Amino acid sequence: MQKSTGKTKSWSDKFGNKIMAAAVVSAIIPVLLLGFLIVHKLRTDLIKQALSSQKTFSYTVTSGVDALIESFKKQLEMLAGLPEMQSMEKDRQVEAMHDFFSFNPVFYSIIIYDTDSYVKSAAYRNREEHQQNKYIGRHLLSGKSEVNLPAKEAFKAVLKSKKPLVADSTMMVQGERMLLIFVPIFDFVASNKIIGVLSCAINLEGPEMNQLISGFKVSENEIMLLTDLSGKVMAGKGNVLPEGLKQIKTVHKDFSFSEITPVDFEINQNRYIGIISPAKALNGYLLAAKPSDIIFDFLHSMLLDLFIILFVAVVISVGFGYVISKHLADKINSLLEGIRKVSAGIISHRVEIKGADELSDAGDALNKMIDSLEKHRMIDESWNEIWKSANNKGELPEQNDE
Repeated sequence: MQKSTGKTKSWSDKFGNKIMAAAVVSAIIPVLLLGFLIVHKLRTDLIKQALSSQKTFSYTVTSGVDALIESFKKQLEMLAGLPEMQSMEKDRQVEAMHDFFSFNPVFYSIIIYDTDSYVKSAAYRNREEHQQNKYIGRHLLSGKSEVNLPAKEAFKAVLKSKKPLVADSTMMVQGERMLLIFVPIFDFVASNKIIGVLSCAINLEGPEMNQLISGFKVSENEIMLLTDLSGKVMAGKGNVLPEGLKQIKTVHKDFSFSEITPVDFEINQNRYIGIISPAKALNGYLLAAKPSDIIFDFLHSMLLDLFIILFVAVVISVGFGYVISKHLADKINSLLEGIRKVSAGIISHRVEIKGADELSDAGDALNKMIDSLEKHRMIDESWNEIWKSANNKGELPEQNDE
């Protein structure tokens, strides 16, 4: 019985399996590389498209807010031009300011200064007398406190330019953040002479701020936020915007942006991608963003299609590799079987390999070698028989050991 002299080979040592593995890898690698490039390009294009849309929206909103602030300035200029305001009489001014509040719900308070920065009159929307009277006679420009520095600088700038302007930064008034607009009051007779300055506060943390952005339409699944310079939310709009949102934290270490900047952040464990742009008129930022899962929704469906393509490619490559490897492995096994039998002394065996490739040529060469071995073996056996017969008849000389 023939015993196999070959060692047991592992899966990776078998030639057919190597061919199959090569076919699978050669099919998977191009698909993976192509898929990676497609996904990367698609992801980049989706982000660019979303940011481009949000930039356009941001320009629209900031332009709208700037126009809104300008309209506030115009309204305050009209108020400052009333004879009651130009009279610089407290009671007449207070009555005119309360009438102005009734038609303009955005404004929180108005303070009137003379040209020496002393408070002449004040009016609050809630009409509380103690608030309106406690500031009378105070001197704005006195003192070294930095809290009123924006108001001081705005007051001096209005006297110099004779034009309305917004304070460089917001101020905290009774725990609420206010935007201050300063408007000159001109003399009734000498229309180019400033006789006082009107300071109006707009509450940036109340419902009035939401009214500022209520006219701007956001698309479905987008959010719009107005924040102060520290990222505190002043107003917001959007169907997916969570209620009670107070603060925004971006990936940037400091919440400081001088130009339109792409940002990503999380709200209630939901990731958003968008842009943040300075809202100079409000001394804050405008943030427009969309949930990342919505931006990449098409990409996710693309990944599923890519996975299906990859799976089909693997199945095809495995089948193709199996057919090729089995065909080659059968020829190699046939050669190996013939070599093993010849090495065991069985020279009557012949290798049958069909085809016209190198393995078929190797099989033919092996068969010719076996034919030659068999021929020489037959000659050897014939000579042995002749020598044996001659030796038995004594026709051959005895061999001398010396």
